[in-house]
Amino acid sequence: MREANRLSLRFLFIALVALGLLVPLLFVDGVADERQRYYREVVANIGQSWGREQSLIGPVLVIPAVDAHTYMDDDGKPRQRLVEVSHVVLPAVLNANTSITHDFRKRGIYSVPVYTAQISLQGQLGALARADIAAAHRQVHWAQAKLVMGISDTRAIRSAQGILDGESLSLEPGSGVSWIGAGVHSSIDLTQARDSQGTFEFELELGGTERFAIAPLADQTELKMQSTWPHPSFAGNFLPQHREIGADGFSASWSVSALARGVPKQFTYSNQSASLHNLSAAVGLYEPVTSYTTVDRGIKYGLLFIGLTFLTAVCFELLSGVRFHLVQYAVVGLALALFYLTLLSLTEHMSFGLAYGLATGVILLMLGGYAWSITRTAKVALMFVAVEALLYWVLYVLLQLEDLAMLTGTGLLLIGLGALMLATQGLNRQSLESGQMVETIDSDESPVPN
Repeated sequence: MREANRLSLRFLFIALVALGLLVPLLFVDGVADERQRYYREVVANIGQSWGREQSLIGPVLVIPAVDAHTYMDDDGKPRQRLVEVSHVVLPAVLNANTSITHDFRKRGIYSVPVYTAQISLQGQLGALARADIAAAHRQVHWAQAKLVMGISDTRAIRSAQGILDGESLSLEPGSGVSWIGAGVHSSIDLTQARDSQGTFEFELELGGTERFAIAPLADQTELKMQSTWPHPSFAGNFLPQHREIGADGFSASWSVSALARGVPKQFTYSNQSASLHNLSAAVGLYEPVTSYTTVDRGIKYGLLFIGLTFLTAVCFELLSGVRFHLVQYAVVGLALALFYLTLLSLTEHMSFGLAYGLATGVILLMLGGYAWSITRTAKVALMFVAVEALLYWVLYVLLQLEDLAMLTGTGLLLIGLGALMLATQGLNRQSLESGQMVETIDSDESPVPN
């Protein structure tokens, strides 16, 4: 029984050593987070000069007006207060065709994807019900109307031109409407205008990073996007009805009606949000999984793989009779933790697959040499390296998977537990046999004559 107790204590100490290795793993995880933060700072810095995320709203027709609001004064008498408002008219038809080409900008060791978007907009403003607009407000400033296009980062406008009813528009900086934000606008005098449809065309070229979005505001909006970026991430309130993604890029199309838009064709804006910023068909044009996020995912499996490595060593101990010192367990664990730091360093200068192969080769060479120096047995060292190579191959597969990563990791744990069960199934029987042997020796002893 004393042998069984010694083994139990040994397993307990090995488990404590494995838990203690959380400290270097957390250190490496902190380094990965720091490098990831540096990368995000570089992305933001390049976005400042090239162009940040771009979001388009419009074009929309904005007509300044004045409303009279009635309120009760301190004496209980009704009073009127004049309030300046905006009467907004959304397009009846909007067809947008966007072609996006990507490039890379480097800052130090970091490479950040950027894009240039060529945007062509055609559509109709629809019938302008002047009588209804005049009846809705106390006073309408027809001469101060604006055709407004919201652009989230106007610094990245490479070119912009517009046509309304066959005549070129004089575009001016700023949307002129606070609730739309940044953009461009063109002043339109509607004093003599009749109830007629306005046909518009806009040609824009914008620079940007990470994301591009268009608000489908028309009664019927048709959007098309083509890009050279091979792994888009579609987002926003509306996903494309059709999309094709390949190694050379992607194409996608949206069709959105006024019923899905959820905003009336005409509305009055004063102090309430018009919710136009909440409508978007968007695509993410950034690295979906950077090397930093992949390494961070690998670190989360660090304790699992240290535990499986220690289980392998324990199985070798039980099956071969070789005993490893607890310090040697700790040294092997530190080598396994150093693998992630090596991988993180290499991924900043080469592809993830090549970095993973080099980091694995270095660690396996160190572990194999260490196992041979301890056991002086090439067979044991080669078996240990073979098991570790299998574990690193499984880890690589796990890092490439996303949806099945948890299932695969759980299956790996079950396999490790099964191997431990197989190696330890005879411990109790060995302890009993050892105890019976001791009792037999004691019963056969006879007193020594004086």
